[in-house]
Amino acid sequence: MENADKEKVRKTVANDSLQFYLAALKKDPDSVYLCARVASCYGRERKFLEAWPYMQKALELGVGDPRVFQLFAHICMNWAEYNKALDMYNKAVALAPEDVFIHLERSKAYRALELHDQEMKEYDFCIKHNPRNTDALAARAKMYSGRHKYREAVRDLKALLKIKPDDGYAHVMLKELNCMMARSDPRQTLLSEDAAKKTPLVTFSQVIGLEHAKRELRRSIIYPLKYRELSNEYRVKGGGGILLYGPPGCGKTFLAKAVAGEAKVHFMNIKITDVLNKYWGNSEKNLHKAFETAREKAPAIMFIDEMDYLGTSRLMTHHSAMRGVVDTFLTEMDGVASQNTDVLVIGATNVPWYVDSALKRSGRFGNQIYVAPPNEAERAELFRAYLKDRPIEEGIDYADLARKATLRTSADIAAICNTATKDAWEATATSGTKRKVGMDMLLGAIASERGCLQEWYEQASQTMNEWDNRRLYPELNADIERYRRENCEKGQSTVCR
Repeated sequence: MENADKEKVRKTVANDSLQFYLAALKKDPDSVYLCARVASCYGRERKFLEAWPYMQKALELGVGDPRVFQLFAHICMNWAEYNKALDMYNKAVALAPEDVFIHLERSKAYRALELHDQEMKEYDFCIKHNPRNTDALAARAKMYSGRHKYREAVRDLKALLKIKPDDGYAHVMLKELNCMMARSDPRQTLLSEDAAKKTPLVTFSQVIGLEHAKRELRRSIIYPLKYRELSNEYRVKGGGGILLYGPPGCGKTFLAKAVAGEAKVHFMNIKITDVLNKYWGNSEKNLHKAFETAREKAPAIMFIDEMDYLGTSRLMTHHSAMRGVVDTFLTEMDGVASQNTDVLVIGATNVPWYVDSALKRSGRFGNQIYVAPPNEAERAELFRAYLKDRPIEEGIDYADLARKATLRTSADIAAICNTATKDAWEATATSGTKRKVGMDMLLGAIASERGCLQEWYEQASQTMNEWDNRRLYPELNADIERYRRENCEKGQSTVCR
């Protein structure tokens, strides 16, 4: 069955369930259970306004029922209303203080709010009252490993395997933890030798456009390093984190290198392959090593691309090994912010809504800068820059090229220029007559090179609508509205329909 068909069936079943409970509620309007089920049905479909009256009524009718508070806490977790969820869980625990399952559920709210000590206490409580609770044992082992308490993690995994001896994932975790404790595993991944490079030669003068981004980066990085005494007087601190987000191919990596060039500091380009390792715990160690290297070379800039992968939302990866990486990331970012080590971390992502919300708070990556696609004037300058020092015909109309290359990023324009240059080179090689890059070749390359910007706008627009991210990313929202205005009239955008 295709995904579209599955979604259609799911919505039909969900609607049938909702109608069933609504009909039953008409016959028994004071049923706590039915009010809760109707609210739950609306909640699963993200119809929050419709769900809320039924939630309030169920809470009024079921004041002494911990299951009602537990159910609505679960709904609030799905809405990312973590404080409300924790409040509901607290009320449920007050009514049923010995219920292990409620305590285990409450640990998720503590984790989302970064209250990790309380989260650990919940696991301790669950295991104390039910030593055979495998979910609590696995979760506590993971937390111990993230805190580098490997012996405690091994103890919990061994207890888990006595209960579930066929748990393959626990076997793998236990094996790797034993290797790490014995320091006998030679297969660990170290930072690649080119990860920590010297100061790049790129500066802002080579970055076309992006004036808003450059201004914010000067304020956050360059000026605190350049005017140290003035920064100390005004208590303006350097270091910390900045998240660059926007469509792929718009120059986020190039911009980060230019920042390091302007500030004249070390530049570390941390790749995913420098961090991730298939062996248990090694990814966390590699990430810690990267931060240690940056502190040793301070002042330094760390650039981490694809932040949505290394810093992916922990609520989306509850059973994934990536959760330990995110926890380590949070710890290291807190160290950078608190120690003022002249280490700045620049992250880049095309999908900021997938980055863990804890990473995006103030003090970590609270400063988020939208790196927008080039406008028409900037596209003309990009064509001029990429065609410089190439054999081109006289009379190249850069303004016309910019008009024709709508919905193209800087990477797309580089590809267009390369394609046109290859056409001229091939014609020269096969005919024996020297050909230069002309308007016809460039226009042909524009027609043949399909950019990714339209697809990204469509996906971003859908995500912004579904997840109510408009208030979180105002610059992106304004850019999407501009895209709609320019393309809906042409019938080129599905977001209009």
